[in-house]
Amino acid sequence: MSLQEPWRSYDINEERLIPLGESAAVLVYRGTAYRDNPAPAFESLMTSVYVRNGPGWALASYQQTPIPS
Repeated sequence: MSLQEPWRSYDINEERLIPLGESAAVLVYRGTAYRDNPAPAFESLMTSVYVRNGPGWALASYQQTPIPS
């Protein structure tokens, strides 16, 4: 695994929240991340699944699919 510079900034767009009853939800979104070097931005479609955990929410699953540049 190669060492990468940390992300300088990122954008989240096209967010959609999909409720799955009262105790779970799926968040689908597009992310774009930028580094300080001149490399192209990293773009990805992402999905996060949350479940109710007591009074709050917990991340149960996360998935990303890179979008080819």
